[in-house]
Amino acid sequence: MEKLIYKDRRGTDCVKWDILGRKYKNPDLLSMWIADMDFESPECVRDALKEMIDLGVYGYYLPPDGGNAAFIKWQKERFGAELKKEWLCAAPGVVAGLHWAVLALTQPGDTIAALTPVYQAFLNVAGATGRRLVTCELHNDNGNYTIDYAALEKLFLDNNVKMLGFCSPHNPVGRVWKKEELERVLELCRKYNVILLADEIHQDICLRGNRNIPVVSFEEYSDLIVSVTAPTKTFNMAGCQAASIVIPDAGLKEKIDAFRKSIDSLKGNSFSYVMSEAAYSGGAPWLEALIAQLEKNEEYIRSVLGRENTDIVISPLEGTYLLWMDFSGVPQAENMQNFFEKECGLALCYGPQFGGEKYSRFVRMNIATSFENVKTAADRIAGVLAARRF
Repeated sequence: MEKLIYKDRRGTDCVKWDILGRKYKNPDLLSMWIADMDFESPECVRDALKEMIDLGVYGYYLPPDGGNAAFIKWQKERFGAELKKEWLCAAPGVVAGLHWAVLALTQPGDTIAALTPVYQAFLNVAGATGRRLVTCELHNDNGNYTIDYAALEKLFLDNNVKMLGFCSPHNPVGRVWKKEELERVLELCRKYNVILLADEIHQDICLRGNRNIPVVSFEEYSDLIVSVTAPTKTFNMAGCQAASIVIPDAGLKEKIDAFRKSIDSLKGNSFSYVMSEAAYSGGAPWLEALIAQLEKNEEYIRSVLGRENTDIVISPLEGTYLLWMDFSGVPQAENMQNFFEKECGLALCYGPQFGGEKYSRFVRMNIATSFENVKTAADRIAGVLAARRF
């Protein structure tokens, strides 16, 4: 198992840390908001990048066959998914890939659905592309989230939905969807002729025995499925802007390729190809170390906050490295911004950005950092709550 190396990223033009003064008006907060990590990427990625840098020439670059081959092999070995090279195309990030799919496969004014709470890309893409957004709330049973299939079917029926944005694993609630859940969603998509647009960027980060099932594994629904994924969350490479759009259906692929040609964007950048191939080829031991660290971090937060205040509801973390926490039952935290920023010294993501004011008492915490940072965050929250009880 490769060792994780923690980095203090302050002063490196890092969004996670160096934007705190502007975003939160306090540069000294402990940053646990945006979804990237404080660990060095795997050694194999760093070595491949050094070799490319040492070449000294960074001109036009042919997309290497090895990159797609490494990705296809990774999908087969980790998930049992049989991908074909002709299904794949490159995109400069998952969010860009989502926008491309919406623009290529729907028309202005069409209705796009999303399951809330959900991360902002699915809430923003409709308005940014001239489409209409409708949402279906996930069912929340004391922090355990499931899909309300009756409500989803009604949403499809009443709104002539053309596409469902689907986060798998789900950000922010941490669900890794089971086979039966995915099948029921796809059955509804088939019944109402809805394209399933899946963001599977967190598919490699599954904790405690949970295992992601790529949506393209459901071959009988392949004409309805578009998946966008990347190694960037898995291996902490968001700055390299690499993603793959997976489109098993030739008709859908043709439309997306036509759109890519229309904006003259058929290739990624050379550094992203090199980093991605190296990560998929040699990054597995590093990923094992990451998951072990995330499990340790989550266990500590859950033990401390559960012990100090049982009114805090922390959703089970099956996948991603993002904890979804409900402070609705904590009167001391009624003013969420004051509580977390002024009293606890933490920069977190607040619930409303994931689906509106219904989530005003929720926060999302990024635990992909050192155990020391996680311990500090949990102890601060517990300490403030304990002090305010008297």
